[in-house]
Amino acid sequence: MSKKTKLNDCTATIALFVLIIAAASVMSVIMPDREFSPTENRMLSQRPRISLQSVMDGKFMNDYESFVSDQFFFRDGWIAFKTLTERLLLLREESKGVYFAKDDYLIESHAGTFDTDLAAQNVETLVKFVAEYAPRFEQGRFTVMIAPNAVDVLSEKLPRSAPAAKGNSYRDAIASRLPPGTFCDVLPELRARDEEYLYFRTDHHWTMRATFYAYRAFARQTGLSATEFSDCTVSVAADGFEGTVSSKVGISPKPDYIEAIVPMSAETARMHVDGMDGWYELFDTKKCSEKEKDNYAYFLGGNYSFAQIRTDSEHERRMLVIKDSYANCFVPFLTNNFSEIGILDMRYARQSVRSLIDGGEWTDVIVLYNAAGFAADESIERLLH
Repeated sequence: MSKKTKLNDCTATIALFVLIIAAASVMSVIMPDREFSPTENRMLSQRPRISLQSVMDGKFMNDYESFVSDQFFFRDGWIAFKTLTERLLLLREESKGVYFAKDDYLIESHAGTFDTDLAAQNVETLVKFVAEYAPRFEQGRFTVMIAPNAVDVLSEKLPRSAPAAKGNSYRDAIASRLPPGTFCDVLPELRARDEEYLYFRTDHHWTMRATFYAYRAFARQTGLSATEFSDCTVSVAADGFEGTVSSKVGISPKPDYIEAIVPMSAETARMHVDGMDGWYELFDTKKCSEKEKDNYAYFLGGNYSFAQIRTDSEHERRMLVIKDSYANCFVPFLTNNFSEIGILDMRYARQSVRSLIDGGEWTDVIVLYNAAGFAADESIERLLH
């Protein structure tokens, strides 16, 4: 091949590359900005307003960089292409903090999540909260459940090169700081059944099967009469679910399904959401539509600041659940034991935790988060407000 031919080939390649970048840039400008990404299940950055102050302190450039990244043309496709290229060419076992694990699992590593100042601060906040409020309740009626993440339970599925996860050490550190009988450790219950469908392959949540076992462990520790599996209706509520972890890397080796394990007590329970009219069922079948990206919202219909559940239970106990989304498929099992259940999600809540506890007639409280979510949640400080 002559030097002239090589030069022409290089020029053509460069020209094609520049053309693709230019076309993508033009399309990014022409196309209307998206507010929400159903693939990533999150709000997207919008064009920031410019001001002298935002320019001087650097905030405008940071916000504009996020805006360009979020609104870039064919963003979801580029993410998928990048991940597939890395896997094919480099045979990578991990991308963007996600392991390509056995049995088509995409498992988040949560590397660095538990080593931050915020993670340590959240432990201190929880310890102070429990010390202040637990003595107000009878023994066994104030519980903390920090659920393990998939990386800590499904360790046998991880690549051999994966370093030891730190979630369990973080949970152990929390348990050691709390009064005896307060922390409910569900890890042994889940580890004993790690071959079952306990975590979604493409999403960061645990399944309802996992929460059934977690609920059994909770009932055993607190002396409650637990719902039996035979008392539940088991079905597949949705098929083809692709969650937030697959969106993170842009690929989904094998979609999930939503397994519903519905106790009889949950079938008659009704939920009122703060700021909305009426009472609703605990399972939102509309979220199982193929048009819906977040099929996990089948449980309780999603996340709210505060919701109230009333049941047909003959028990007079009233439970307050302070939670993240891991609790959404756990709560239905509580309908067997409590006549009323309050659900507080501090990521969205406007209520004061102190006034809610002081003003309510709660007989029981459970703080239920997943470990990585708890460590990274900036709203935990509001437990003391």
